[in-house]
Amino acid sequence: MIEVHAQQPIAVVNIDLDERAFVFPAGKSLLQLKVVAFESGLSFEGVFAFNNGKAQHHLFKLNVEDAVDFSRKLVDGVYRAQSGHLLSDYVMVSLNVVANGYVFQIGDMTDPKEIYIGTGSIWRVCKGLLQALDHVRPKQSN
Repeated sequence: MIEVHAQQPIAVVNIDLDERAFVFPAGKSLLQLKVVAFESGLSFEGVFAFNNGKAQHHLFKLNVEDAVDFSRKLVDGVYRAQSGHLLSDYVMVSLNVVANGYVFQIGDMTDPKEIYIGTGSIWRVCKGLLQALDHVRPKQSN
């Protein structure tokens, strides 16, 4: 895994979620997903409705190349209502379409971190991810 927290953030994109957003195994309700853009990639953090157990806010991170691939697979999966996978040297992310939304499984599939996002919030997640990527992708000349 790459270490993105050693750098200063370029930008932070806050994505408001509805009442059907959760993270497991922490068992927390997510109010907001924060996408923190660094030169080397993106870090995803959660803002919880409650956190008496002091669960970590950091959810996962992706390098720039993986984040670009993930954004494409996410938008494609949402448009087509199809599950998909991202597998690289650094990360494994699975996107599963379920009756009431989408489930992201991140990491080792024997003990994954799961993020549930309702259908009412998924387009905001797509847009926020692309907005954060816009800060770290190489600039194209006119």
